[in-house]
Amino acid sequence: MATLLSDTEQQIKGIRRELDNWTGSASTLVGHQSNLAYWLKKRYLLKGAKKPDDLNEAIRLWRQVIVRLDSTDPPKFAAASAASAVYAAVSNNLGNSLGHLFGHTKDIADLEEAVQRCWSAVKAATSGDSELWRYERGRDNAQTNLDDERSLRETSEVKLSLRQTIASISEDEVQDRSSRLHELGNAFYERYAFTQDPEDLYRAVRLGRQTCQCTPATDSAFDARRLDLGYRLLLSYEHSGNTISLKEAVQIMKDVLQAIPLNAPDRVDILTNLGVGLNFFYERTGLINYLANTMVVTLQALKMTSEGHPGRPALLSNIADRLQAQYERTGKVEKLQEAIEKATRAVELTPESETGCRATRLNNLGNKLIREYERTGRLDRLDDAIETARQAKALLPYDHPDFTTTLTGLGYNLMRQFERTREGTVLEEAIGCARQAVKDTQEGHQERPGRLDILASMLGLRTPLHFPGRANLRNNLAASLGLRSQRSMNINDLEDTIQESRIAVRELQNRGLQNEHPELAPLLLNLGTSLAGLWEHSETKDRTHLEEAITVTRSAWQCQAATPFDRLRGAIKAIQLLQAVEQFESAYDLSVEAITFLPSISNQSLTQEDQQYIVAHFSGLAATACSLALHVGKSPGLALELLEQARGVIIGLLVDDRSGLAELKAVDPELYMQYEKLRLEVDRPSRSTRNTLGRQISTSRTGALAELEECFQKIQRLRGSRGLLHGLAATKMKACAASGSIIVVNATALRSDAIIITPDAITAIPLPKLTTEKAEYWIQQDLTTYPSLDEVGTKNKSWRAFLTWLWHACVRPVMLKRYPTQSSVEDLPRVWWIGTGLVSSFPFHAACKESGGVKESCCYRVLSSYTPTEKAMKYSRERAAAVIPSSAKPWRAYVASMPSTPGLNDLPGTTDESCSVKRVVEENLQSLFTIETKEHPDVAGAVVEIQKCNIARFACHGISDPLVPSRSGLVLQTSGTRTQAPRQDSLSVRDVFEIRLEHAEIAYLSACSTAENKVKPLADEVLHVVSGFQAAGFRHVVGCLWPSLDHVCKQVAESFYSALWRNGVESYNDRAVALALHKTVLEVREGEDHCLQPLVWAQYVHFGA
Repeated sequence: MATLLSDTEQQIKGIRRELDNWTGSASTLVGHQSNLAYWLKKRYLLKGAKKPDDLNEAIRLWRQVIVRLDSTDPPKFAAASAASAVYAAVSNNLGNSLGHLFGHTKDIADLEEAVQRCWSAVKAATSGDSELWRYERGRDNAQTNLDDERSLRETSEVKLSLRQTIASISEDEVQDRSSRLHELGNAFYERYAFTQDPEDLYRAVRLGRQTCQCTPATDSAFDARRLDLGYRLLLSYEHSGNTISLKEAVQIMKDVLQAIPLNAPDRVDILTNLGVGLNFFYERTGLINYLANTMVVTLQALKMTSEGHPGRPALLSNIADRLQAQYERTGKVEKLQEAIEKATRAVELTPESETGCRATRLNNLGNKLIREYERTGRLDRLDDAIETARQAKALLPYDHPDFTTTLTGLGYNLMRQFERTREGTVLEEAIGCARQAVKDTQEGHQERPGRLDILASMLGLRTPLHFPGRANLRNNLAASLGLRSQRSMNINDLEDTIQESRIAVRELQNRGLQNEHPELAPLLLNLGTSLAGLWEHSETKDRTHLEEAITVTRSAWQCQAATPFDRLRGAIKAIQLLQAVEQFESAYDLSVEAITFLPSISNQSLTQEDQQYIVAHFSGLAATACSLALHVGKSPGLALELLEQARGVIIGLLVDDRSGLAELKAVDPELYMQYEKLRLEVDRPSRSTRNTLGRQISTSRTGALAELEECFQKIQRLRGSRGLLHGLAATKMKACAASGSIIVVNATALRSDAIIITPDAITAIPLPKLTTEKAEYWIQQDLTTYPSLDEVGTKNKSWRAFLTWLWHACVRPVMLKRYPTQSSVEDLPRVWWIGTGLVSSFPFHAACKESGGVKESCCYRVLSSYTPTEKAMKYSRERAAAVIPSSAKPWRAYVASMPSTPGLNDLPGTTDESCSVKRVVEENLQSLFTIETKEHPDVAGAVVEIQKCNIARFACHGISDPLVPSRSGLVLQTSGTRTQAPRQDSLSVRDVFEIRLEHAEIAYLSACSTAENKVKPLADEVLHVVSGFQAAGFRHVVGCLWPSLDHVCKQVAESFYSALWRNGVESYNDRAVALALHKTVLEVREGEDHCLQPLVWAQYVHFGA
């Protein structure tokens, strides 16, 4: 702030010197006077808009400019004629400044002139003037302010009557003192309801206390008067944020509830307001027990009301708020959906005649609809939220106490619309709403900081920051800040954003809350982001801006009362900024704190989609922590432990769930049974949510989720059960590499490394050529989309270039260090690849130099497999292999194909592929296998068969969902009926995750993109169909990173099974599965038809033991 003020002072001094020495043309004088007026007004605002000296001088100068423009001969000075853009801009500035002046003078003539000047600006601007919309907004705001002031002055007679009522009741009267004090308190409260003056409310509270002190406890009016005081104290807390008032209000209502009969008619109202008070405590402290208590109290009140009870809509609306709070705390989308249902019902039950209540509840509903849009991206929810907010605003007069709330809601929803459409008029309407809401919210009101923060966020959108190309870390910082580059940069708007953010933070902290308020963290985070942007783009590059940004984002992380998501966002932002100033030790320490914090927000009581939503909040944290650990000199083992803790979280939870059950059963059989029952209830499919059964399932699941969370916490406290969401220790990682090496490729903007795990050691190899910029470049080439026939040659050429880069940047340094010599195919050393972040789906196994021959190719150096995480590999290795098949105990194979699929292209080659596989198995192992073949399987039937088989093979279409990876899957169909043909259906990752298998060995998925995850924020979760089958219990899974050709799919499938069983079942082991696929792919790669076409052979991968 001091720097901004100093710069402004310098500008003013410079312009004054030029004016003192001015001898030029009239146009130059007009320009100098207008510029001086602009900087004077800016200084007035920077100094807190307290003294109007600068403002008065700015107004005087702008008036002089307008006089000069009006008196100038248009032909001589056409650029400044009355119809010019200059005249419009000066008129608008003058009108805006007169509006500010009214705040000091309270002279309505200033407002009237402001309207006149703003109208002049609109009339002077041409239709093509890019600033016309701004002038129109200024005119509308000025007219609104004038109308409001006139309306307020017209009510003076009503206020005079209230003053006379108050004056007629003397506090000094002794006779019937309690009744007179009660009347006096009511008079002040009535005036407060009219004026919204907090002083009237505070006097009403003081008189209420005196009334209760003078009223005997035996008086029939005692409880009613105590309740009056309690309700006034709640309102007082809303204005002042004083927790003493809140505690007193809550205690009064609790006392009255104990004193009155259970069937007392006003019990519902008391419970309702008690719930409000307890919710204020939750909002203030962030303590989850307050949220639970307010829900209990509000539900008690709801049970006491019938469908037609007048208090039922308010209760439903309050319950909706509590459910939304639970959603924001836990990320459970079912809570949000239930909140929308309750809020919708509250609106439906509110009579249209109750415009105030209806507007409040419409606004409440809009808040929840916009949250669902933010969660799901559903455009209909965005449209509904905006329309609902507009309806709420239209129902209320400007002077209604809740009008500012509806303005804030509408402004926020419009801001979200602008982020999607980039329409400037939408953003300006949003800013207009937010400015008016802030203006109408008195200082000290508890909602004011939040409204200031929303305004600051909107102003920040006016200032999309463009980060020029710089070194790795700086570029990455720019991207991670989430700042936009589509529109031009405006430092002034950014400074306004920072100013509003500072005020919001200061007002919240001035209440003595410091870091105790849940809403402080997001305010600090927004301020930190804007400060970082100012540092990046200001000419002075003032480092104090960046240092302050680090301080405030770290403070956001330290807000104990904040939601876990806001705290984590603060930590991640601070880590990014600390790296920008090369404070790597501090960044590392903070990353360790953040990773240690993760188990509090992601656990097994969440549904998979909720887990994905939560995990996306800390995308990249694991890879960053790993890089920081290596950068500050920590051991590779410690770096890997951090990586394992914060990536692959969802699969880790599934693995923990399955591998820890036996241990839990031994430690506490009763708790084990309870957990299994609740888990089955939560995992129960709900495909038919539109019908009655689906709704019943959804309702029962909601209750089971709460019980499961409590059960999960009990399991965590058991000394004998393993801790969940904790990665493997380095010693266990080394044990996983017993028959080879695990190579983890970690790439971040800070550095890239290959961390090699062997049974004896964990070592790191720096990979300086594996930059995130180059990785991003190759990802943007969209190499995995199978081209048309005309593009095949070009795409294969790009693939060869990519694999050459991958060889030199990553794989070759590892080979030279670890595998410097070649071996025969049969003796190739085994490796398991794990890629993180950007490189999580890179085909390391196919890396090669285009013209380098066998010596410069990964597939001739090592036998490659993949695994999502070390924990997933440990799970596959620990699962006992099925007993080798025999005539007494034959294996069961399930061979499914979809030669035709409803709504998609036919795949006639899948039938031939299935027949070939069946023929190979029968020729080699006829008495050792029973084979179940199925064309056009439905999902339910496929799930049943998977649970019975040792080997599963699917030949069908595959889908990779671009938004929610757990919806990716194998495309099958529904079962048809006599009246309805089969429809397309998906065996999704979620469906597969829910399956628990005991004797599953090999899953061969001959389908497109079964090993692909397109969701960038969830890249480290490695969520795709292949990993789903591995987590379900298959020890080996073969899949594809992208589509291939039908005849190649058939060749690979047939050759794979031939190679696997060529020497009979006695040779079957874990290595044999990986080697069979390796040999098969080499055969395709070395053939004349495809030797230069990695697009048709490099996609086949093996996951598992």
